[in-house]
Amino acid sequence: MSIKIKEDNYFCVQGWMITELGLKGNALMLYAIIYGFSQTANTAFTGSVDYLCEWLGGVSRPTVINTLDNLVEQGLLTKSSTTKGAIIYNSYIAIRASKKILSAEDETSKKILSGANKKSLLNNTESKNTEKSFPKGKEEQAPRDTSKKSYKEVFNAPENKYISDALVKFVGVCKGRNIKFQFRTLERWATILRDNAGSDPALAMAMVDQSIEQGWKDIYPLKKSGKNAYVKKEAVSIPVDTGKLATNPDGSYVKF
Repeated sequence: MSIKIKEDNYFCVQGWMITELGLKGNALMLYAIIYGFSQTANTAFTGSVDYLCEWLGGVSRPTVINTLDNLVEQGLLTKSSTTKGAIIYNSYIAIRASKKILSAEDETSKKILSGANKKSLLNNTESKNTEKSFPKGKEEQAPRDTSKKSYKEVFNAPENKYISDALVKFVGVCKGRNIKFQFRTLERWATILRDNAGSDPALAMAMVDQSIEQGWKDIYPLKKSGKNAYVKKEAVSIPVDTGKLATNPDGSYVKF
């Protein structure tokens, strides 16, 4: 490649080319060279690609051509082509257009577009929200109650008045042992106690004590024999006459 750059040739890189256009490297050098040929009207850079390759330190022709095309796409260069015979001659003119200004114009365009479509967008959004809130066929469906139930609702329920103390005791022990259970489990425990103890609070308590002593995480009917055997105490009619014997449920006698 022959040297086409003369000793007194030069080009000037100005600060705004960096601060406003954000150029650097090969793009900065090419823009500055072409800008030097674009200072007056009807003037343009008509030199060869090889000339530009020399200024860039001998980079390849494809590199220079691609960089020029990128600058054209960014709107910083304009390109004109003429054909003479089988040869195409390209000329370039540098345009001082701040990227900040171009960016502001783009934002303005976006705002205009956004303003024009804002009403439509809001309508579409409201429509989607309406469809989501009221699915077809479920418009009149009552909202689901997601509030947590309290254990007191079970403890204080009228049907649990005879087994309430036993149930409270078992729940307290489970919490102390870090045994986790759900609300429906508490309701099931109450049902087990009602079905097996009926209106006998002592029997319900015996069932709970059995589970606590055994380390169980559930409540079961009371065993019929053994350590946890339960004998229901019934009222005994005792004669008023002194000197007579009364029989206790365990078979012992008491004299009055």
